[in-house]
Amino acid sequence: MDTTISSNSISGGDFKEFATATVSGSTYLYVANMGSNSISEFKVSGTSVTSLGTISTGSYPQCLTVDKSDRFLFVGDSNDGTLGSGDIYSYTINSDGTLTSTGTPAYNASNPVYGISEDETGSYLVAAVVTSGSSWSTVVLTVNANGTLTYSNEQTGLSGGIPFYWAADPSTTHGDFLYSGAWNGSYFYSAVLSGGSVTVTTTTLSGNHLYYPAWIDPTGTWLFMADNNETSLSESLTQYTIGSSGALSAGAGGSIVVNSSSGGYTNALSGYDSNYGLVVFPYGGDVATLSFNSLNGTLSLINSNVATAPGGYMAFVP
Repeated sequence: MDTTISSNSISGGDFKEFATATVSGSTYLYVANMGSNSISEFKVSGTSVTSLGTISTGSYPQCLTVDKSDRFLFVGDSNDGTLGSGDIYSYTINSDGTLTSTGTPAYNASNPVYGISEDETGSYLVAAVVTSGSSWSTVVLTVNANGTLTYSNEQTGLSGGIPFYWAADPSTTHGDFLYSGAWNGSYFYSAVLSGGSVTVTTTTLSGNHLYYPAWIDPTGTWLFMADNNETSLSESLTQYTIGSSGALSAGAGGSIVVNSSSGGYTNALSGYDSNYGLVVFPYGGDVATLSFNSLNGTLSLINSNVATAPGGYMAFVP
């Protein structure tokens, strides 16, 4: 199996997060530019990346996600963390990959937005909205047929670290589940959606660590949590089994150390190439490759430094 990775880099912006969409067989890349309050649009062909221009968005865009149908892009802005301001914008993805706003804004959050994701059914957008200091709410918005958003429900009074992004369980056999970690504390969150309502459970983890949901396997059986040890600067992936209620339990696969002293942290979902059973894991400015055994859900490290991902951010196009 060829586990090499062809890569390319783009420059010229204060890039924060990436999202990709496939339209009529072509792949497009969207990048949030915090400093210029814009979204950059690119067309990707192999390792060739061609700019399609930029489109204005809100103040200090912090997070973005493409919907399940690859028809809409949603962007959350944080207004540089200033309370009292923050919105979510939605854009139609045109046939040539460019973006058109559906209205400004699609949802007025009134406070900084730090993590958004669409649920696996494509019916709802889930957002973490800061309300004060380390307090936040989980807001659920209905995704309408034209890409606009309608407020559905929210869970208020949550506290601890602020979620960076949500990872949706690809299986909806037992329910509609999402998971997140915190960028400023040792917390992990599980969210259950039901009829537009959300229930978030907080798990406080020990040690000077940051935790993120790195990857959920295609069957929705196993979640792999990235453990960023802030003391030893090591990076590891730990397997958890997703129960029928959405609760997590320790998986038989345990943990695998990706790098013992990377000096960075993970802040992006891993990519997966189903043709090769290959997991691509960005961390601390590097990219690791691991093989996935679909029979028992275990990962095996192939290469801990197969490519670079400046700043830890990466868009994976299999």
